[in-house]
Amino acid sequence: MNNNVFMFNNSWNYFRKVVNSNNYTISYEQVGGFSNKKKAESAYEKDERKYESDITRIKRMTNMRYTFREFVEYWLSDIFLPNTDTVTKVYGTWAVNRLILLPYQSIKRQMYVVPVFQKRLRFIITILILLH
Repeated sequence: MNNNVFMFNNSWNYFRKVVNSNNYTISYEQVGGFSNKKKAESAYEKDERKYESDITRIKRMTNMRYTFREFVEYWLSDIFLPNTDTVTKVYGTWAVNRLILLPYQSIKRQMYVVPVFQKRLRFIITILILLH
C-alpha cells in the first residue's frame, strides 16, 4: 500500500521531489490527473527513482554525504544518542522526531515558509545543546 498517493479534485495525485541542479535545493510539486491509484503509484515510483539518482549524483559532485533529513537522523543516532544519558536520550529523540522531522515533513508538503521553520529549528537545536 502506497501512502504517498492521494485523491484530490477527482483524480489521483502525489508530491514529486525535484532537485534543482543549479543550486542543489529540493522542491516539491503536486502531480495529478491520474485516473486510477495504480497509475499514480507507478508514476510516483518512477519519480522517486529519478530523485534518488539525482541526489546520488549531486552528493558525488559536491562531496556532500547527507541531505538535511539524513544529517539530522545521522546526528541523532551516531552523535547525540551515544553520548547522552537515558533521560536526555528520550527528550532528544522526541524533540528531533516531533519538532524537527515531523514538521519538516509537513512543511515540505505544504510548501511552508522556510524562515519560520529555520527559526523553530534554531530554537530546538539550542535546547538540545543545553540538554547535552
